[in-house]
Order: sequence, then structure tokens, then C-alpha cells
Amino acid sequence: MKTIPGILIRPVSTFRGMRDDSPFRAILSFGILFTLFIILSYAWFIEKAYSYGESPFSFSELLFMMPGYARMQLSLLLFLAIFLTEVHISVYILGGRNGLGQTLKAVLYGLTPLLLLGYIEEINLVLSFWSVALIAVGIKELHGISTVRSVVASVVPALLFVVFVFFMFFTFVL
Repeated sequence: MKTIPGILIRPVSTFRGMRDDSPFRAILSFGILFTLFIILSYAWFIEKAYSYGESPFSFSELLFMMPGYARMQLSLLLFLAIFLTEVHISVYILGGRNGLGQTLKAVLYGLTPLLLLGYIEEINLVLSFWSVALIAVGIKELHGISTVRSVVASVVPALLFVVFVFFMFFTFVL
């Protein structure tokens, strides 16, 4: 797991060093971090529920809600698949020809800050920008394209993703 501190502290050299790594390592690392994210975000939810004094839920109700909460968080994997597809299409259009595995590593490792602390609402937006920047660094290093192209290949899909999420929200909620 030395990759995680490397991504956070020395992303350029860490991404350079993983060109020949299997995408399976990225998937395994993401799976561990995503599981940790689900647990910590639920603990954060419980803490917020009790921080305002009397919680609207009993402790047993909160435990009962946990599987549903986990399923809701697991639905984020569908959004991740959509985002990954958007990024890879962008990378390919902009000249990256090193394959989906390299894009997968850039995206999954780039999401590290969000998975570690993204459940904290107060810093979530900053972590989102940091993750997009890390994805751009990963794309640049793993696909060997220019900085401008890697930024475009990560920022445009991120913006499209935000528009997609807002559209889905307003479609289903309103």
C-alpha cells in the first residue's frame, strides 16, 4: 500500500513507476479504499445524526439502515464506470493510445483523496478538484500525452459528469 502515500505526496514519480503495473493492483487498492470510505462515511453520518442532540433514529434503526446505505454507496460504482468511460474516450480522442488499463489506473488512483476523506462535506469540493488534478497527472504520465491534453481529458469528463449528476438529480427528485 505504499502507492497511496506516493499518489498523495509524489504523484508524478508514483504514476511513472506504475506504467508496467497490472490494473488489478489499482482495482484492489480502490476496493480497499472504497470499503473504508463506505464505513467511514456511515460513521460520519451517524456522528452527524447524534451531534445535534437527540437523533431522529435509535441506534438499532441506524444499524438496520446500514445495508441500505452501503447499497446506495455501491451505486456510485455505476457513476464511476460512466466517468471512466468518458475519461477514456477523451484520452483516446486526444491521442492517448496506451489502453484502458492505463486510464483505469489513472482514474482509480486519482480518486484516492476523495476516498480517504471525501465523506467530510466541508472539504469534499477541494478533494474533488485534487482528484481531478491527480487524474490529469496520471493520464499524462501513463498515456504520455501533453499536460494540456491530459488536463482537457480529465476536466471535460468531470464537468460532463457534474452535469449528468445534476440532470439525474433533477429528473428523479423534482
